[in-house]
Amino acid sequence: MKFLTIIIIIFFSSVSSSNDKMENNKEKMLGANLFILDKFTNKKYELIVPLAQSVSIGKSELVVYQCVKMDEKKINDDYALIKFSSKEDNVFLGWIIKSSPSLVVIEHPIYEIKLQGCIKQDPVFPEKRSIS
Repeated sequence: MKFLTIIIIIFFSSVSSSNDKMENNKEKMLGANLFILDKFTNKKYELIVPLAQSVSIGKSELVVYQCVKMDEKKINDDYALIKFSSKEDNVFLGWIIKSSPSLVVIEHPIYEIKLQGCIKQDPVFPEKRSIS
């Protein structure tokens, strides 16, 4: 019984120390920079979205809940937790990754959404720019 208790204590102390290391390597981000492709018109947009604000894209709605930039030797990437939904149903709720956009694909017939990166400055209002 004591042996099992010691193993559990060692396991949880190693988990908490690795979580502390991850927390130290995370930077506080206030928004996300997204690339949006309209597949019908072939127009490309750059969308800067503040955290927790909903943005209308056509008949759909996009919310970025969290954007995390990891700076570590092996992991140097940006991750965003987003919800992309239409009035009828939730299309996507999950994490998208900057370096691997094909790893998590948002299944939508009109829009393709990719993460360009997390941003540190506070965008008070969503900004949408046409890039083509």
